[in-house]
Amino acid sequence: MIRSIIGNSPQQKDNYDKLKLEPIEKQRFAFFSGKIYQWVEETRAESDTHVYWAINSCNPKWNIKSGLYLKKDGAAGCSYDKVKKTFKWWYGKQAVIACPSLVADMCNYFKTEWFLNIPPSLKVSCTNTNLNKVLLGKITNPRDLIKGILKTNPVMRGMNISTETLWKYVNARGIANRLQSLSDIMSVAKDCNHALEFMTTAEYLSLEVTDLIKQAQMLNRKIDFKWSKSRMSEVHSDWTAEIMDIEQESVERIDYQYVNELPTNGSLELITNSKDLYIEGKTMSHCVFTNYASQVKDKSYFVFKFVDRDVRATLGISKYYDHNGFVINQMYGKRNAAIHECHHEYVKDWLAKPEVQQWFKDNYRTNSLPEPEPELVHIF
Repeated sequence: MIRSIIGNSPQQKDNYDKLKLEPIEKQRFAFFSGKIYQWVEETRAESDTHVYWAINSCNPKWNIKSGLYLKKDGAAGCSYDKVKKTFKWWYGKQAVIACPSLVADMCNYFKTEWFLNIPPSLKVSCTNTNLNKVLLGKITNPRDLIKGILKTNPVMRGMNISTETLWKYVNARGIANRLQSLSDIMSVAKDCNHALEFMTTAEYLSLEVTDLIKQAQMLNRKIDFKWSKSRMSEVHSDWTAEIMDIEQESVERIDYQYVNELPTNGSLELITNSKDLYIEGKTMSHCVFTNYASQVKDKSYFVFKFVDRDVRATLGISKYYDHNGFVINQMYGKRNAAIHECHHEYVKDWLAKPEVQQWFKDNYRTNSLPEPEPELVHIF
């Protein structure tokens, strides 16, 4: 059995190997003083019938008689049967995402280095099934890989998706978004290739478009991605009103039961029950109820009416994940109209008060926090 380390040997391994040559007393001192650390080792081993790739967590341990020894725990890996020409992936992990170094070594081993140079979003979209075909030479170029990925996706298989249009999409996106994430937008698109063109040229997917996709799924409608921005806003408002009419019959009044008295600033009114949240969305022609009701109910999101003379808006407050605490998530007028920055500053000054922040802390009920959102300000 021939065994080799993939990549450079970790410094922790070199330190361990050197220490193993020292007297047991010196080993004991180093181990119990916390100077020996675990490391991750990536290996390839080959016999006459198989090739094995593995990622192991190497944990130094202590034996009172023999001194230092290693306990290796397999984290991920793959075996290749040379006779049957089949792969077996361990633990069901998606190789390209979970084991990039192993995949690189496998591509070098099977002389399929072209795979390592394809766009990031196409690479991370490759399932183990398609990677097997790449390594065995059954898929030999990026366009055939696109076809293979689409064929194995339960939503997009059978759709008339242009390989060239999808190829332009993956080359236009610098970030590694999986093609599988397109399933939702494709499922509601009047023309899936128009949707792809929209995604290729759009700088980002706005919350209004995200809401529209969700609404199309709820109402079993199709979106024409050739619509203008104003047309999309109009349809979004119409569908929001339609969904609210459907939901109105089943909306029950749920009191959120906030504790303590919230220090107010005269322009804000806290929405304290589900009926009022529904009415706010209906009155302001936006989707605060349809999209945020569950978050408000579990007290991870707080909604206010804002009134200042002739200015009327809806305010959403959420927790931010650093020292800033609770902040404005979004603040818009009717039909998501922008309001003057002075009103935002007015609310920010109020939020900065310690007693106001304390009220939100007292009423925030989420037990575990998700990862930070990349942007704070969205559209209802």
